[in-house]
This record gives sequence, structure tokens and C-alpha cells, in this order.
Amino acid sequence: MQGRRQPRGNLFVTTSRQLKRLDSVSKSPIFSHFAETLLGVDTIRAYRQCSLFVQTSDDRVDTNNRAYFCTLIADR
Repeated sequence: MQGRRQPRGNLFVTTSRQLKRLDSVSKSPIFSHFAETLLGVDTIRAYRQCSLFVQTSDDRVDTNNRAYFCTLIADR
């Protein structure tokens, strides 16, 4: 009976590991975009591109939230 359960456990561990990797990989663009925005805030305001940068930030956070949500579901 345990022989049948073993592959599912391995599958869960592999899937969980990949989901955590996706979560961490999708965080990097958020932090880099935020840092670049802080460095160029004067230029962004001068060219009136604030809404573009807010939308880009929102898109990146949404991408990360999708990966994070899947990680939460898999850990339950």
C-alpha cells in the first residue's frame, strides 16, 4: 500500500518546489522595477508616465500573486 503512495509524495514535493521557485522568480521583477522607478521618478513625472509605471507594477504584482496563490493551495 505504501508503494502506491510514494509516487504521489514525490510528485507533491517536486510540484511544491517548482511552485516556490516560480514565486521567488516572479518577485525579482517587482523589486527591480521598484528600484528603477525610484531612481527615475523625476524623469517619469517630467514625461507624465506615472500611469504607465503603475500599470507595469500592478501587472508584475499580479503575476507574482498567481504564483504565490498556487503555492498556498499546494501547501494545504
